Amino acid sequence: MFHLEGLLQENLPIPEAQSIEVNRDNPDYADAVLWTMVEADDAALTGQVRFNVSWPQHILNRVDACTAARHETRAVFWRKPP
Repeated sequence: MFHLEGLLQENLPIPEAQSIEVNRDNPDYADAVLWTMVEADDAALTGQVRFNVSWPQHILNRVDACTAARHETRAVFWRKPP
């Protein structure tokens, strides 16, 4: 967790999760003897808060059409860059 917080504080990207097998083949980790998987709540790391907003129905319909076409949720839609 501290590593992720440090990356965020320095405005560095959070690396994508990888399988243990991928990391096991990485020469940087050749001497590793213990692997741990941690699920991190990105909202807790980035200080995000939930809020409600009222929008015209036609705009929300367009967002919903876009998310349906991409098989995504609204939450994923709002997090992605345009």
